[in-house]
Amino acid sequence: VVLVRHKDKGQLLALKILNKQAVFKRREEHRVLAEKEVMANMKPHPFVIGFKGSFQTEKKLYFLMEYCPGGDLHSLLTRRGRLPEHQARFYAGQMVLALEHLHHNLILYRDLKPENVLIDEKGYIKLADFGLSRIGDIPAGGLKGICGTPEYMAPEIVLKSGHSWAVDWWTLG
Repeated sequence: VVLVRHKDKGQLLALKILNKQAVFKRREEHRVLAEKEVMANMKPHPFVIGFKGSFQTEKKLYFLMEYCPGGDLHSLLTRRGRLPEHQARFYAGQMVLALEHLHHNLILYRDLKPENVLIDEKGYIKLADFGLSRIGDIPAGGLKGICGTPEYMAPEIVLKSGHSWAVDWWTLG
């Protein structure tokens, strides 16, 4: 991800650059397509990263997104060690609202972790990175595949017992 400036408006934006060959080699086409579909079709929300557009060249894919100059929650936690309770509640409340918005739009996030929680210029959070998201209704028995970051996976994902919307809430907890 690199910082870019809009040529006409002067606005700072984040540009995520993906090498097509690397995407194909890792067999992650479905993740890239899911991420683009989620961001391009999702209604705007104050606590979800804003998508500005996408384009491609012969060798690269580009996602243009809102820039969050506050970094990410992981970096903040690394610097501070731990957050005061009032600040943790502040961020957790925003994450609840963001997850509710995603679920209302039939988007199962599945990758909630401090590295994917960005902080904007006003100190509010923005959920980012939708490559592991699932769009649409969940089958009655749940989804069976393993996906997510191991340290943050809900037990039903690890056990392949069928997961659904609850995994996002487990990870938030």
